[in-house]
Amino acid sequence: MDYCWIAIMKDMDMEKCFLAKEQLSKEEALQAVCFLLSSVEREAHRK
Repeated sequence: MDYCWIAIMKDMDMEKCFLAKEQLSKEEALQAVCFLLSSVEREAHRK
């Protein structure tokens, strides 16, 4: 699993993680975070 996803799940500094790896722009990082949060919400509603 990518280090950044682990960092997000552990509530670390998401932006610093993404930018440190220089794989995503800030906008792409935010989109990824929003997607992850919506996935978590959907999973929570399922239970």
